[in-house]
Amino acid sequence: MKSYLIPHVLPSPHTAAGLDSAELFGLPMVVPDDFCMDYSCGPVSSTGPRSFVRLLPLAPRVWTIEIGERAHPYSADNEETVARVVQVGHGAVLDLYQEVIINDFFELRGNYAAPQAFPGGNSTVKVVANGDTKVVTVSNTTVQAVRDVVATLYKISGVVA
Repeated sequence: MKSYLIPHVLPSPHTAAGLDSAELFGLPMVVPDDFCMDYSCGPVSSTGPRSFVRLLPLAPRVWTIEIGERAHPYSADNEETVARVVQVGHGAVLDLYQEVIINDFFELRGNYAAPQAFPGGNSTVKVVANGDTKVVTVSNTTVQAVRDVVATLYKISGVVA
């Protein structure tokens, strides 16, 4: 995993030159047009509903976040209930996209599991960016990179984790 050191305060020569700290450390300053994310979580052992937070492009530089519940993947029911919709702009989504890049999300394994910890929690994060799609599933364990990305998604959506 790449390591990025982003200081809270830039040295004055950089600030005077008008450079952003993210630019100094090679982070992207533009979100890809196709950037979207779908996060869902719930208990492993239940067939009950799963919570989700989904980021979808709405218009250039504008995204929608949908928050709600959907049927468990093993359920025959395909029902989904959206409880809240939030519109977010480029700045907030850029924070999320940079978190994806900082945590090398597209380089993570597809599945992380600790079967000996059953029953437990399960989460799935799907990210699309620049034509690439990555799905990471975490069961009964934690993966810090996934936690960081999801925490930023929660932050920009106003969801309290």
